Amino acid sequence: MIFNQWKKIIEQERKEKDRFFKADWQSPISPKEQLKFNGLVYYPPDPNYRFELELLEHKNKKILQIQDTTGNVRNFIRWGEFRFELFSKEYTLQAYKSDAQERQLFVPFKDTTNSKETYGAGRYLDLNYERDRSVNGKWILDFNKAYNPWCAYSENYSCPFIAPENWLKVPILAGEKYSLKKYGEMTKEILEKDVRKALGQIKHPAIDSTLLDLGIIKKISTKEDKVTIIIAFPFPNIPIGDHFVNSVREAIENLGGKPEIKITIMNQEEQKKFLAMEQENWRENI
Repeated sequence: MIFNQWKKIIEQERKEKDRFFKADWQSPISPKEQLKFNGLVYYPPDPNYRFELELLEHKNKKILQIQDTTGNVRNFIRWGEFRFELFSKEYTLQAYKSDAQERQLFVPFKDTTNSKETYGAGRYLDLNYERDRSVNGKWILDFNKAYNPWCAYSENYSCPFIAPENWLKVPILAGEKYSLKKYGEMTKEILEKDVRKALGQIKHPAIDSTLLDLGIIKKISTKEDKVTIIIAFPFPNIPIGDHFVNSVREAIENLGGKPEIKITIMNQEEQKKFLAMEQENWRENI
């Protein structure tokens, strides 16, 4: 496809999406937000992020269970994978189906722009059998069409998280960005109750208790999309400290929040409570 023609199609699709967000009753943003809406924010169209690829279909199509933003578990079929080269390095993305009869592939992904320029929980690509294949039958994987899940714009929607197998350790500088401030200075509000629910799933690997119950997550505060967490370790330089920090950061980013994590050491009373819970757990497992 000629570059100018391809670019024109991308820009037209973006204009149509802006009109939908601005005026349609099914828009994911509220009527109040629609009044201030001036358009979504994108990277400029870049053909370097458009690939024509063979789908390497899996012989053994396993079911992958993925949790969504409301805590439900969804089943996806690992249908096949795409392999592509970017910046002289090969990357792989899994493509899923919800049903074997579907003629559409779901390709969610995270990359290193998340929580910086793009939505913290990652972005999606939907590939249609008729629309997104080239004349020679290859699939068109075009990151310029990557979009944010609607739960990025409203808590009324439920969106599947992205499995670690589709986390790319490379910046994908294409597709939709995440900046609501362009229309009405709006920022996604992250609620403390949602943060507590997400962090309540993180358990100590050696103790059958959550980090919240153990007092390791000491304080949670939220302001719009910024989430500040104070983590209190029982002792300095604990071996799994980085694991705790990364688990907390990932949970917040999956909510679309921007984490700020501060580290401190438990005081004597907090340490005593932690050690009592640790000892109790050991007794239960003897």
